[in-house]
Amino acid sequence: MQYQQGDRLWIPDEEHAWLCGTVIFVSPSSIDLNTEFGLRKINIANLKGQMGVAKLEPCGNHLGESVDNLVDLDELSEGAILHHVRNRFSRKVIYTHVGSILVAVNPFEKLNIYGTNEMKRAQACCSGNLPTLYPHVFVSASLAYQQLCSNRKNQSMLISGESGPLIPLSPTQCHRSGQARQRPRRRLAFLASVAPAAGQLGEEAGIETKILQSNPLLEALGNAKTLRNGDS
Repeated sequence: MQYQQGDRLWIPDEEHAWLCGTVIFVSPSSIDLNTEFGLRKINIANLKGQMGVAKLEPCGNHLGESVDNLVDLDELSEGAILHHVRNRFSRKVIYTHVGSILVAVNPFEKLNIYGTNEMKRAQACCSGNLPTLYPHVFVSASLAYQQLCSNRKNQSMLISGESGPLIPLSPTQCHRSGQARQRPRRRLAFLASVAPAAGQLGEEAGIETKILQSNPLLEALGNAKTLRNGDS
């Protein structure tokens, strides 16, 4: 790949993972780039991968924008994903879509984004009353519930993370543990709120009650200690 002066490229960095650098000089063996942390010199030989091709990914034209779904970027790379997720996190926007994948970042504080109004907004979004599916855990849950009701087929969600990702599933709204643990709980809280209550389906116990009653068993099955989560 030919690099030219003025190109903006993602360059690897030990502290920040990736930095956006502007090319100021190119030689056959190295590239000099200006970054927000000063000058960086990249040895082209060190960039050669398994195919023997040296390549630095371009930054694209959306660095200053808040993009809900990162597949809409003109250049999608690891550096771009980290940059946009980090920028959204700094504005207390913890959810981002990458295609159909919902990326969530632990906010390390209580955010007022899980109330009844947010549940109603998620339902309206999945009902077609909003133009796009915005990134939020309630939207993911609402979409799954909508597909369950309309297609009469089981739905599944894969939830992964560093802090106890397999520890489901209390529908409570407490913030006593990691964000990965909270995601299943948020989904259950939403599903319990929209599910038919007792009597609506001719049953003594409604779906909401059944979900809440299943919680102790699900907690027991998912209770696992991890390297970063020792409170299980």
